[in-house]
Amino acid sequence: MKKIDVKVADKVIELGKLALQFARVNRITLYEDGKTPESDTDHTVMLSLIACAVASEYKKGLNLGLVAQFALVHDLVEVYAGDTPHLHGKAIDKSFLDKEKREAKALKRIEKEFGKVFPWIHKTIKKYEKFDTQEARFVKVLYKGMPKITHSLNKMKVLRKHGYNKKVSKEAFKNQIDNIVATYGKDQKEALEILKLLAKKALLSY
Repeated sequence: MKKIDVKVADKVIELGKLALQFARVNRITLYEDGKTPESDTDHTVMLSLIACAVASEYKKGLNLGLVAQFALVHDLVEVYAGDTPHLHGKAIDKSFLDKEKREAKALKRIEKEFGKVFPWIHKTIKKYEKFDTQEARFVKVLYKGMPKITHSLNKMKVLRKHGYNKKVSKEAFKNQIDNIVATYGKDQKEALEILKLLAKKALLSY
């Protein structure tokens, strides 16, 4: 058993600060009021709750603890890299061009700051990003459905703002799902079904 001392307590405080910083990273998506930005922690809690709830009932055989861990850290690099706003693969600004570089740099920073005391953090992020487990791919597919929940709740405010009418949105949703089926999500039947239903529900809110 490792010794818990003041250095560990200091690192716990730093980790708390990281969580607070994470809460101040805003996404392009909005609350039900169509005005308040959804934060990265809002999004992370939403995904974590939904991924665990769905997996426990409709995707038997998954390691529920691993699902929860992956959902918890899936966007943590955005504390330092920031969120990269895009709508179904379409870049909103030039930040999309160096997204991978910024996020790789952010992961190295997290590892440097917390790796010696809490290596679980960077190791779990790296394990998730390989997408070589059922749990990681399941979380990734459901992750793509989370914006559709906020779209439904605020009547497609964000998509309307960026010129997406119902026809364009429907096509974008289809292209996104087709791409997921052709790549990392092809073996995630249950998560894909949820994603498709969320897309349909969102389109009904136009």
